Amino acid sequence: MSYELPQDFHVNMRRDGERVEVVMTGELDLDGASRLAADMAEALDAQVSEVVVDARGITFIDSAGLRSLLAARDLAARNATAFRIIEPSESMQWAARVAGVADLLSAGG
Repeated sequence: MSYELPQDFHVNMRRDGERVEVVMTGELDLDGASRLAADMAEALDAQVSEVVVDARGITFIDSAGLRSLLAARDLAARNATAFRIIEPSESMQWAARVAGVADLLSAGG
């Protein structure tokens, strides 16, 4: 599944067996966060063992974007699914540090 939103946010989700890869680019703000949250919930409901989020292309992320990723991580933990964000962009690293959720970006599972 692939979609674009007016704020130049793009996400592409690919499933490969038990693994889902989510590639995000652009500005992850309130407009994109609700859609991303719904898609992540759908991916996690599909009984996968791992979700990998490639965030190198995120140019901006606000609290709504961080909140949607935190919710996805929490849902993954409840489902015993590994959840990792790989290669977070500098703007995502900065936003996570400022918001006090830098642990969101640590490798985990």
